[in-house]
Amino acid sequence: MLVKSFTDDFAWEVQEQLVDGYFDTTKPMSTAEFLVQQANLLLEHERKIKSIQDKQVETDVRIAETRSEVSRIEKTAENAFQAASAALRHKFGESGYYTIVAFCSKHGFDADLSEAKIRGIQARQLSLSMGKDIMKIPDERWGKVNSYHESVLHKVFVDKLKL
Repeated sequence: MLVKSFTDDFAWEVQEQLVDGYFDTTKPMSTAEFLVQQANLLLEHERKIKSIQDKQVETDVRIAETRSEVSRIEKTAENAFQAASAALRHKFGESGYYTIVAFCSKHGFDADLSEAKIRGIQARQLSLSMGKDIMKIPDERWGKVNSYHESVLHKVFVDKLKL
């Protein structure tokens, strides 16, 4: 009756064996045989529990390895993003900074080479006096060219912007 109140598989096995043993008239078991049988059932039950625990440990290890791999991939993706961002800044300059030619193109007017040089000298002097950085960016024709903050270029091209 005590075993019947449990609902796990092992309890049902024990109950079934007790019922079978109770109604089995062909082969009566001695007390020692019955205890050996019950001990074997307990041993089998412990083996199953140990197997489940071992599988749980394996699963936990795999989860930890997967989390580690995900973390590594996230770091790799972040590094790739930063590298791409740095490459774009290197190629196109910092946001808010323009070369003389790019500024002219943005505002829809042309500057020939001699005018670009003169305006570049003015932008350099004004940048230094205003404390604005002068960025170097790569250029296919000239190797590297200066880029100036937009506020500096607005002052240098004030005559053309008002037109």
